[in-house]
Amino acid sequence: MRVWVLANGMINKEILISRLKCRLKIVGYSIILIFVFLFLGFFYFRFHIKNFNEQNPSCDNCQAIVVITGGGKRIQAGIDLFNQGCGKTLLISGVSSTFNKSYLKKSIPNSKIDKVFLGYEANNTESNAKETSVFLTIHEIERVLLVTNAYHMPRAKFLFENYIFAKNISIHVVESDEDLLTEVIEYIKFVETHAVYKFEAINKAYLNYLHDKVSFWKNL
Repeated sequence: MRVWVLANGMINKEILISRLKCRLKIVGYSIILIFVFLFLGFFYFRFHIKNFNEQNPSCDNCQAIVVITGGGKRIQAGIDLFNQGCGKTLLISGVSSTFNKSYLKKSIPNSKIDKVFLGYEANNTESNAKETSVFLTIHEIERVLLVTNAYHMPRAKFLFENYIFAKNISIHVVESDEDLLTEVIEYIKFVETHAVYKFEAINKAYLNYLHDKVSFWKNL
């Protein structure tokens, strides 16, 4: 930082303080702008959730149903869709180690129980996407119906599209009555997830740029 000095060698404190105040003001305005952006983003997030509730698509071409555990009524919604003939396979991703198919026998006919698969490896939404990606590759499944709650769908769909980018993903929203705090927490997770992936993409692009530059100079 440039320091303003008088002829006698003394620092001009007034100029220094003025410049410091100016920079602090810029930082303050930037913080306010970020909070305004996040505040408006939350209202868009809630609007997005409402849209999900209104656009549950047909599952005629669905090969498999994927249910993400963790929210009320998700598993039952997936079972109902499966029993209605929506998809030939049902994957419930993220079940606990004590959960097994015996809990489902009252809800699913014996003729279909062999087409139900339980995923024990996932413990969050990202690992749900990873687990599902492996499952779809093994079973050569291309078209998937993703089942979760409305408030969770934006982040889930984003992560699944990143890990299963070559597949056709449809969504089925399970309606539920979440309080405002739950939506705020999920919105924070959604923003954080987007930020992490954007940062990783920028970092990867920059590293590729540096690699190309180094290769160019080596070949001269």
